[in-house]
Formats: sequence, structure tokens, C-alpha cells
Amino acid sequence: MSILTDAGERRKADVSNVTEEDLRAHAQDIEEELFLHLSVRDGRSGTRRCGTEYKSKFRSLMFNLNDKKNDSLRFRVLAGQVTPRVLVRMSNEDMANEELRTIAEDVRKRSIRDSVIADV
Repeated sequence: MSILTDAGERRKADVSNVTEEDLRAHAQDIEEELFLHLSVRDGRSGTRRCGTEYKSKFRSLMFNLNDKKNDSLRFRVLAGQVTPRVLVRMSNEDMANEELRTIAEDVRKRSIRDSVIADV
């Protein structure tokens, strides 16, 4: 349950009415949704386990929710504006802080411009 509790414990000021219990409940909901969405079924036993996609998404969630510049994502998650179902399906770029999204957009525009110039 560390996805949101780690992020939230350090930054409770983001949403002043969020309690420790709320953080744990949010974290549990996110991790349950992540497990349902990305766990894989073991062929032998039929049990579900965490595969590479799950682990990669978990790391991405941890990075983005703990990003000091990403108050917006934390607030939207804690306020219920982004549900666990939506959160675990968001791309890395969708979860990124505004600065990183701007950089990604600039790179994309430059790449398109350069490919058009190269075609001429």
C-alpha cells in the first residue's frame, strides 16, 4: 500500500482534509485496481501474480505520485477527480508534471518539424 501513502505522508498539505486512514484507503484501492488490470495468471497454479508490466506501472505511479512538482496529480487523485481505474490506465506522459509534459510536447513538435523539413 505504499503507492499513495508514501506520497501523501510527505505532502498532506496538498489536500488538508485527508487523513492517514484516507491515504491508506486510496492506496489500497489503487493497488487493487493495478493488480486487477496488470497481474498475470500463472499457467500452472492459476493464481495471479505481478509480472513485468505490473512492476513497471507500479514504478511509474510511485515516481509520478512522489514527484515534488506533481501536486496536480496528487490533488486530483486524493480529491477523487482521478479514480484508481483511470489512474492505472494513464500513460506516463498523462501522469507527468506540467514541466515534463511541456518538454515532451516541444520534442514532439521539433521532431515533426524536422521530419517535414527532411522530406522536402
